[in-house]
Amino acid sequence: MTWIRKNEPGADSLGHVWPEAGSVVEMPAEQAADLLSIQGAGFTEAEAPAKPARKPKATTPAPDAGNAGADGSDDDAETEGQDDDENAGDETADS
Repeated sequence: MTWIRKNEPGADSLGHVWPEAGSVVEMPAEQAADLLSIQGAGFTEAEAPAKPARKPKATTPAPDAGNAGADGSDDDAETEGQDDDENAGDETADS
């Protein structure tokens, strides 16, 4: 396989498309040779484009992670249920 750069946006008769000036397309060497033989068409052989840097995958906390902090501690575990029990009757206390 060979990479071909085209100076201007366009397409060839085999369905290869260069969406913008300077784009590169990979194709079989025989097809590339045919395009390169066309004088003044703006085709040149090119290096394979650099692979884009991988974005880190989004991580989802494990189902049992709960409210664990970065160090794995669960700071809210001790008080999580207490607030609900202590304040159960408070709705009418402030009235």
